[in-house]
Amino acid sequence: MNKEFSLFGTEWKKAKVINENNQKRIDWNYDLLTGFRWDSSQLGKKIKLNQGEGIDIKNIWELGRMQHLLIFPIASVLAQQEQKDSKVPNQYFEEFKSQILDFIQSNKYTYGVHWSVAMEAGIRATNWLIAFYVYKNAGFIADEIFNKVFEKSLFEHLLFICENLEWSNGIRGNHYLANIVAMLFLSAFLPTTEFTKKTLYFATQELCNEILVQFNEDGSNFEASLPYHYFSTEIVLAGLWLIFSLKENKIKDMLKVEPCRFIKKKKIQPFKKQLFSINKNNFSIDLNAALYERISKILDFSHNLLKSNGKAEQIGDNDSGFFISAEIEPFLKEFWEHLLLKISPPEIKQFYFYKDFGIFIKRTNQYFATIRCGSIGQRGKGGHSHNDQLSLTLNLFGVDFLVDPGTYSYTGQPKLRNLFRSTAYHNTLSIEGMEQNEWAENNLDDLFWFKTDRTKSKMIEYSEKHFIAEHYGFGKPHRREIFFHDDFIEGIDFCKIKGKKRVCFHLSPDILIAPIKEDDESSSGFFTAFRMTPPLKKGDKGDFQPPGFFTAFRMTPPLKKGDKGDFQPPGFFTAFRMTPPLKKGGRGDFSPSLKKGDKGDFQTSGFFTAFRMTPPLKKGGRGDFSALSDFEAVLTFTNGIGFIEEYNFSSGYNQMQKSKRIILEFEEEKLNWRLQFCKIEKKI
Repeated sequence: MNKEFSLFGTEWKKAKVINENNQKRIDWNYDLLTGFRWDSSQLGKKIKLNQGEGIDIKNIWELGRMQHLLIFPIASVLAQQEQKDSKVPNQYFEEFKSQILDFIQSNKYTYGVHWSVAMEAGIRATNWLIAFYVYKNAGFIADEIFNKVFEKSLFEHLLFICENLEWSNGIRGNHYLANIVAMLFLSAFLPTTEFTKKTLYFATQELCNEILVQFNEDGSNFEASLPYHYFSTEIVLAGLWLIFSLKENKIKDMLKVEPCRFIKKKKIQPFKKQLFSINKNNFSIDLNAALYERISKILDFSHNLLKSNGKAEQIGDNDSGFFISAEIEPFLKEFWEHLLLKISPPEIKQFYFYKDFGIFIKRTNQYFATIRCGSIGQRGKGGHSHNDQLSLTLNLFGVDFLVDPGTYSYTGQPKLRNLFRSTAYHNTLSIEGMEQNEWAENNLDDLFWFKTDRTKSKMIEYSEKHFIAEHYGFGKPHRREIFFHDDFIEGIDFCKIKGKKRVCFHLSPDILIAPIKEDDESSSGFFTAFRMTPPLKKGDKGDFQPPGFFTAFRMTPPLKKGDKGDFQPPGFFTAFRMTPPLKKGGRGDFSPSLKKGDKGDFQTSGFFTAFRMTPPLKKGGRGDFSALSDFEAVLTFTNGIGFIEEYNFSSGYNQMQKSKRIILEFEEEKLNWRLQFCKIEKKI
């Protein structure tokens, strides 16, 4: 109602409004994140992606998908149920209609950035339709003028998709999936004509075919990106729901369609060549056994790649995209459960190697780990994969711990695009000046290509407790061997290339970290271990335990001048006090004490040891307690040097925050490391 938008989950921003004829109309071509305005008078096909540094076309496309419209019917229905003010539901309905009419008037068919790509038009039309039908089923009836304009625009969306179908005989991906499922929705809604009969039949045919083309035999998506796997799976589920929900008259119309050459040299095939069939007794659509088997594998893969917190790792590209607004998620979940009645339910695996995607998973009561080892996806193009071969991610006790740093941006920030997909930005071995797979930097298309798959990653051996694999991207192989135990993971990285090599451990922003200094004072300030814990929340307070045992805490105000051991790490504490050092092996204390003037910068070596954080106090709680954090983890290594470095973590498209990573640097052929962790009971 206030015309505010949160694009990709970023902060809410008010749209630029054009006051025309005393009506506040949204400027649909104004990028809220950069202030750049796209030319709405230019033919959509001629729009150039490259509009300058920082200008990303996905920003304006996200606005143009209009997925926010689903909020209006939900708000209207909730307001109806409350029955406090009968005007409120209609106010939401009027705003819903107003924004659609505003968009249609402001974006002439085939002109401007919102008519440049068929997928974007298809996503917009699908969300319009779902929101419209939620309203219709709730008893809201639009006027004849709106219905006429709405229907005309929907037909233009269908025509635009058909004329700009993102199909290729070589590589085609999620864009084509979105095209054909949007075609399904539009064909099912629009009045029946000879054209819509063919588009409905064709879209059903192509969806069934593409499930087998774009999803591997192990159920994973062929683009080698977990976020894109879930995006494509969402598209498929939406399409299947529509096919199974088609009305009898629409299915009868499909029986009348004759084989012919249709669009983009694509043919409408006869029924005998289809992967679906029509039951003439009840006029319903069914799928053949091969399709049900592949869908079962898709759901199996999707289920097994979820962590205990219900989320998946962001391995490969992540553009934070949805086909349908997340507001409708419960609706698709209900369909998912209905679909499970027709297929084998997913089996939760404790360890497994999905060879087609190239990912190993290991699951215990304590942790969930993944390791990449496979192709770069898209039949060798690698458009949505990263240089992440043999990279490890780890979720400890339900908390993200070792993470993939994400994607952040595509065309708007080419340098950052390449940084986030680089080898050094993953939890694997990297060598300065070398990449696992190389890319060109001649044009924007190069941001979605690797020159070739040099890595040729090879799984050598895996079991419940052991993993060995290697890749060949550096010329000489990098072999990684990992041993899985209940409370620790051991790793060996082996590479014969001479010179400095690095193994990185990228920590989630939710993890605090400090180095543990060696007992030997001749260590030149290098560390052999790092301790990591979940953080306190802003404003949490704590207090000391009796001398010799302590917990870490946040104090307000800072300690007075002269207090021992005080330091101020940015953002986490305003002050810190130490108790006398514990004996060797004692938990949760400093050894040795800080000296006057020592700074608490986490990147400074040699000054301080590890600490353990306390959990937040409840509102009104006093600062005298012995509760420690949920868990702690310690990383140790046998050779080389280790240091802490800041890096940029992206949890979603156009989102970035600072985090820490541990870098182990060595020149020998082999590096041994161990990550030990333990759950800590809360005693409040």
